Amino acid sequence: MGILLILGLVAVVVWFARSGDLARWVGQRGGPTVDPALETLRRRYALGEIDADEFARRKADLA
Repeated sequence: MGILLILGLVAVVVWFARSGDLARWVGQRGGPTVDPALETLRRRYALGEIDADEFARRKADLA
């Protein structure tokens, strides 16, 4: 009976992991949140699309 319970729990974890629900559920529990606007701003600065002054101005606008 105990083996069936363990196999059932393993099956549920595998199902969650394969469907992506486990990562989404775990990710919502106290993990650091990333601001998509700030990430876009950082990417544009890293690619050279904007200069340091523009980056600082827009970052201040986001705060």
